[in-house]
Amino acid sequence: MSTFDDIAKLIDSGYSAAEALRKVSGGSFVFSGEGQIDFVSGKNTYLYFQSTSNYVGRSASGDVILNAAGSQATSLAVNGSNKIKVDDTSSAGDTALFLWDVDNATLERVTVGAADSGGAGYKVLRIPN
Repeated sequence: MSTFDDIAKLIDSGYSAAEALRKVSGGSFVFSGEGQIDFVSGKNTYLYFQSTSNYVGRSASGDVILNAAGSQATSLAVNGSNKIKVDDTSSAGDTALFLWDVDNATLERVTVGAADSGGAGYKVLRIPN
């Protein structure tokens, strides 16, 4: 097999896009220019980077998933500059979210205020000055 029609047939028969590409290409697939992969509705489909723990994908329910393993983080960038980052913190008072602070020109961790700090029944989310 070597055509995109063959890849589509494999996906239709139950292979994920990544599995179909690996099968057709003999183990690896590289875009040397612009390219597009359509994620099939109703199937878990993932593209792996470095390992099966680092991937971008689409779940059968339609959720888009970005996953980074272990101590790595998932970041969203604009013009090559990280603007949002999510890590795997377990520290009390922290959230897993970092946001770009324009005033400080850096990513700042969003932390959680004390109970009722945002009014009765609410906690304030905050970043340092």
